[in-house]
Amino acid sequence: MSITKLPRIEGAGLKEIQNWCRANKKIMAPSLSSYAKGRLEMPVRLRVGLGKKPTATPVGKIISNITKPVEEIGEKLLPGFHQGLILWYPKGTRISVHRDAPAYALIKGKSQGLAAQINVIGNCIFRISNCQSADNLEEFQIGEGDCFQFDNKQPHGIDYVQQERCCICFFYLKPEVLNCTEVKQLSLFETEKPVETLPHALFYYDDDNDDIEGWDKRFSVSSTTIKTHNHWDINWNPTVGMKVFIALDKKVGEITKITEENTACSGLTGVKVSCSDGSIEDVYAHHCTPINEVEV
Repeated sequence: MSITKLPRIEGAGLKEIQNWCRANKKIMAPSLSSYAKGRLEMPVRLRVGLGKKPTATPVGKIISNITKPVEEIGEKLLPGFHQGLILWYPKGTRISVHRDAPAYALIKGKSQGLAAQINVIGNCIFRISNCQSADNLEEFQIGEGDCFQFDNKQPHGIDYVQQERCCICFFYLKPEVLNCTEVKQLSLFETEKPVETLPHALFYYDDDNDDIEGWDKRFSVSSTTIKTHNHWDINWNPTVGMKVFIALDKKVGEITKITEENTACSGLTGVKVSCSDGSIEDVYAHHCTPINEVEV
């Protein structure tokens, strides 16, 4: 079986995690996955970059301190999990059929993955294959409080949701991905120090393994002092007229406005960017990297 049902969370326990998710929706950020346009998310324990060379770094202290209730649930559903993702689907959004990225571990000695999920708010139709065929999917009706484990290396996805939906997923990572976090874990216990310069651009990767390596060779990154903006630490101070690279859309443009409107979660720094291809993008500042020049 590609899916195994686990005991449901009900009553006061379900209500508590529902309230937690609603209260913290404001600090979720737009998903970078090309399979889930419009989705919001928040990482638990580790923030994972899913490029050709996957990376894993501890989440910031703010996120780490508030996600303890989520970690408790994760330990029950997938003991010793490495990463969690809190996912918020606005009405009318979905995640198309996909297999999870190579960074996520296989069961030892088997060619199958293992992840777990709790459906917190709303209902959905969860589809998953049992034979590695995206054309042969079994449907499962998932309701509030339902919990299950599933083979995340099989093609799977959810239909367009008819109402807002929130779920939390838990994953194991491959050892080689975890190894890169060993030194960085120390930063959770050390006194934070100002970072005077950025040695290279900070990029994000879609989980369809789009290759955007090499952008750091094309851009000269602004040297700035660490500045905290709202709920996120970003390494620059956004100003009108500044040139930026939008990792989410892989576009270059110029900030025309600092704005809070048109952002999915109140409280995050939003910027309006006029892009070189003629488009106008409303994005979050922490998804951009300032640049000094672009090689033509």
